[in-house]
Amino acid sequence: MIEETHNKNMFIVKKGDTEENSLPVDLLVEEEIAETALEPAKKDFHSLIDKLVDNGLSIPIRRKPPVKLATMEDVDNDVEIIAYPPMHFKPMVFPAENRLTVIPIYIDYECVIYVQEVTEDDTFIVMTDQLQEKFGMSVITTDLDWTVGQACVSFFAADQMWYRAEIMEVEPERIKVKYYDYGNSEWVTTDKLRADIAEFLDIPRQCLLCVLPDLNPVSEDGKWPVVVLDHIHKLLVNNTCTIDILHRQEKHLDVKLILPDGQDLSLYISKLGHGENSNSLLLVEDFSQKIYNKYTNSNPFKKIKFETVGECFPVQITHVEVPNVIYFQHTKQIDDMDERVYKINNQLIQLENLAAKLNDIGPTAPVLPQPRKGLACCAQFSFDSCWYRALIVDIDAQTAQILVLYVDYGTSELVTIDRIRSLAPKYLNLPAQAVRARLDGVYPKPGTPWSKNSLKSMIDAVGNKQLLLTVKSFYPLTVDLSESTESGAPGQLAYQTLMEEGKIVIQQKTTCEGLLDLEEKRVLEEKKLLSFDGGKGGISSWAEQVEESEIRSADNDDVIIEEIIYEENFEEGIDAVKRINAELAHMKKENSELDLTLEAADFADIDVSDVD
Repeated sequence: MIEETHNKNMFIVKKGDTEENSLPVDLLVEEEIAETALEPAKKDFHSLIDKLVDNGLSIPIRRKPPVKLATMEDVDNDVEIIAYPPMHFKPMVFPAENRLTVIPIYIDYECVIYVQEVTEDDTFIVMTDQLQEKFGMSVITTDLDWTVGQACVSFFAADQMWYRAEIMEVEPERIKVKYYDYGNSEWVTTDKLRADIAEFLDIPRQCLLCVLPDLNPVSEDGKWPVVVLDHIHKLLVNNTCTIDILHRQEKHLDVKLILPDGQDLSLYISKLGHGENSNSLLLVEDFSQKIYNKYTNSNPFKKIKFETVGECFPVQITHVEVPNVIYFQHTKQIDDMDERVYKINNQLIQLENLAAKLNDIGPTAPVLPQPRKGLACCAQFSFDSCWYRALIVDIDAQTAQILVLYVDYGTSELVTIDRIRSLAPKYLNLPAQAVRARLDGVYPKPGTPWSKNSLKSMIDAVGNKQLLLTVKSFYPLTVDLSESTESGAPGQLAYQTLMEEGKIVIQQKTTCEGLLDLEEKRVLEEKKLLSFDGGKGGISSWAEQVEESEIRSADNDDVIIEEIIYEENFEEGIDAVKRINAELAHMKKENSELDLTLEAADFADIDVSDVD
């Protein structure tokens, strides 16, 4: 209010007739609009009431004529005064749907969000009118013994209307009430209360109490700072939002609240540093989704290739991103006579040499002038202060922090720009040694999201261990991780115990509908239809996805990379097409008609039978 009116010219606009020495008005605030190249300077006027409503600082109400509280003098002497027994509202009834469109109307000091569902039901409007009709000239009774939890009707002086309320505290001279259908509370005197509300008890509560589960304030006293609550109030109140109901508690709903712009409120608060979620992986899952998108679609680093579904080899788990997404490295093997084993061992030796080299050049390497998503870089890991190859995944404009993926280990973190350096093209020759994969059929328990506890359990089961990996499918790469038997064959799954303890669900994709995690949902939404046309690919426009690398002075091997943008290299594309066509041919034998969807960018019309 002060910011809107300080040192401003204002004009009073009458909004109604004087009632009880009170004149309803609005204030028009004068604004000076500076001249531009195309427009002269001018003055504009806006309503202060509209401004307060637009900023979520007040709620528009359906006004009635001011109500005069009736006293005993207004009542005939022969009217019997009834002492009503204490009444209570019925237990809360929650909607059956799990997703609702709502309008938040109030946020209390515990960050409980009171919302009203957007429906065509007029119950609330009808009840409000009936309350005014019944209690507009009702009699003041001051001899009642009000009790905490008692249902009542209270007179709200700000808009001169009666509303359902519940007694919260009782003092000799005043009573604290909470308005049952709105959530706000205030202290009132007993002459503002009425107890005769029997006919209004069965009407369901017209607001829902919503809680962001496990989201805690970042503050010394463990309470939500008023400035944060004010910010949330401005974001929510009087704006249409969406809630996903996670759990139905006795008196409130645990929800995920989606802002009008599509952002998750819990995630938004956490990103600003105002809140932290003690057991939720919302922020981690958001990072994981961004990493997946860049890792798959805008990754300048070469990738390690795999031959066929079913191949099995020893690996070292270097990172667990979320409970069903891991990163692994090949381990050094003994049989150097095998060409592939020799290549694996040689690349691991190159990685050791590269790590030493980057730590020598990292601190003095040129600063990356314009960090951009999808760029290769050299970044300093906060845990050991060493420099590693990294991929820029995201840039937070609000905090100026950069999300990077350390491509040789799978770890990721937010860093500041002073810990980012340019990376010469020659350091891109070695394929990224950490491979991202999903654990086949691993999902959270039905109806529950991934939690920090489930992540810790998976890390304990597979983290920093040598296990046997079996390729189950591609697009995305999906694997099993098994312990090795004495004969060297795969034994039980490394996370079998977690399933037996009920911490995860292991189920085949064809039978786990409804358990898909964020990444799987995205895969289903973005898959393209791939038709089978008698053995040839029927694949279109893969080549259009490939753009030339934009490198300054390409003749110089030590030049700094400004930007490299492409989907996959051509050889990987050809290999992928060959595998797809082989799988299609096999499936064609078993199915007379086949519609296959594939998660990938569009492919060009390539007849792989003509490719050497």
